[in-house]
Amino acid sequence: GQFPKHRGVNVAYSGIDPEKVKPQRPQAEVRAEFGIPDDVPVIGMAGRLDPWKGHKVFLRAAARILEDTREARFLIVGGPLYSDPAYEEHLKELAADYGISKQVVFTGFRHDVPDLMNIMDVYMHPSEEPEPFGRGIVEAMLLGKPVVASAAGGPEEIVQHAVTGVLVEHGDSVALARAAVQLLDNPEVARALGANGRARALETFTLDRTAENINAILEAVTG
Repeated sequence: GQFPKHRGVNVAYSGIDPEKVKPQRPQAEVRAEFGIPDDVPVIGMAGRLDPWKGHKVFLRAAARILEDTREARFLIVGGPLYSDPAYEEHLKELAADYGISKQVVFTGFRHDVPDLMNIMDVYMHPSEEPEPFGRGIVEAMLLGKPVVASAAGGPEEIVQHAVTGVLVEHGDSVALARAAVQLLDNPEVARALGANGRARALETFTLDRTAENINAILEAVTG
């Protein structure tokens, strides 16, 4: 159906304005800001720094990918909005323990998230607990990025497995790493998933479509 189901009632997705999910700077300029060469793939995630968002899983996946002697950079976009500010330091220490500090970039809170997402070759959503929605996934899809996400909560509704991205068991860093490597090794598949994802995001998750969905729900309820 057009809507996800919740307790037997149709619900409208959150609307996102595609005009606000457009990069403003060239990829080369953004890469240069973080010292990332043009030929090095970037895998990233975005969202506030809350433990349940799966940053530790992301770092474990990053370490596994780099173990395969693959050169890559890993972008963690976001800051600690309401969570413990010490969490970011803990993540940096974890990256150091894994020996991958030089390959991981912590951007902190940014106002130019679309620019940062736009340099990602793969967008990861590794949440360890069910995600209510997954706004970052939709934004990445609008930018045409292939998504690898935990199959828990909202992402299961947003990502169509093997059509717009790849779903893996939540908390499974091995599966996340394997899926990301497959996409990097098969750029045509990655492009196809990204294109399908953008089409689905425009069709299903934009503000206009959400307004239509809400109106349909209200009409059904009010008769």
